[in-house]
Amino acid sequence: MKFDQYPELTELTDNDLFLVWDKETGTLRRIKSSTAKTYAAPATTPVKTYSQLVLEDQNWSYLRFNETSGTAATDESGNTRNGNYQGGCILGVSGAFSDSKAVTFNGTTGYVSFGTSIPSPSLFCLECLFKTSSTGGSLFGFSSNQLTGGGSFDKQLYLSAGKLTAMVYSSSNQVITSPLAYNNNQWHIVTFNCLGGASQLWVDGSMVASMVHGFPSLYTGYWHIGYSVTGGYFSGSIDEPSILINASLPSQQIKARHKAFLG
Repeated sequence: MKFDQYPELTELTDNDLFLVWDKETGTLRRIKSSTAKTYAAPATTPVKTYSQLVLEDQNWSYLRFNETSGTAATDESGNTRNGNYQGGCILGVSGAFSDSKAVTFNGTTGYVSFGTSIPSPSLFCLECLFKTSSTGGSLFGFSSNQLTGGGSFDKQLYLSAGKLTAMVYSSSNQVITSPLAYNNNQWHIVTFNCLGGASQLWVDGSMVASMVHGFPSLYTGYWHIGYSVTGGYFSGSIDEPSILINASLPSQQIKARHKAFLG
C-alpha cells in the first residue's frame, strides 16, 4: 500500500491503527502509527466440501452421479466398484450442488446395480441426497439377487407415505420411520447408520429415529440404489450416494456433511 494512493492516511497520529494487505505473505497486517509494528491476521481453516468429507471415509463405494451418458456410474472412492444404470435413469440432471449432476429415476424400471457381491455387513452407513414428490420408493436396498426380485433381503432405506423408513432383518423386520414426510420436492440429506445392534436414521443433520435390535442376518448379497424389494422403485432424483461397510459414521461427521451440504 502506498500512502500517496490514500491521502487521508498521511495525517495519522501516533495512536492511529490501520490495516494493510501484505501481498508477499498473503495476510492482513495491523499497523500502529507510533511503532509501525505489524500483526498477522489469524490463519483460517479451509472449508471442506461435501465430497471432500465423504472421500475422507473408507467407503465401499461412492457414486457422485456426474455422468451425462453411458451405463456406468463411476465409483469415486478409489475402489473401482462402479454401479450400473438399469432401466429408466435420466442422467445429467441438476444436482444438489451448483456444480454437480444427479440422476432421476422413473419409478418403474430405473435403478443402479452393482456387479460385486459381499457378505452382509452388520455395521454399515448409507447416505445420499434425494428429491422427490412421490410417497414411496427406495433409495437403497440389499438382497441376494444382483438385479431386482426376491431372495433374501434387508438393509433397506425407502419412503412410505412420504416418510423415510430404514429396515434391517434380525429374526424379524426391524423398522424405524421418520416422524415427518420429506416428499416436498426439495433436496434432503438422509443417513441410515447401523451400528450392529442398533440403527439410527438421520435427516438433514438431525437424528429423527433410532432403535436397538439384534445383529442383522448374514447372507451374501448385492447393493442397489433406487430400488429395494420392500420399497420398490424410486421416483425422483438422487445425488452423491455413498455406501460404507464394516463401520458406521460418528454423529459429528454426519453433522459436518449436512453443514457442507448447506454451504
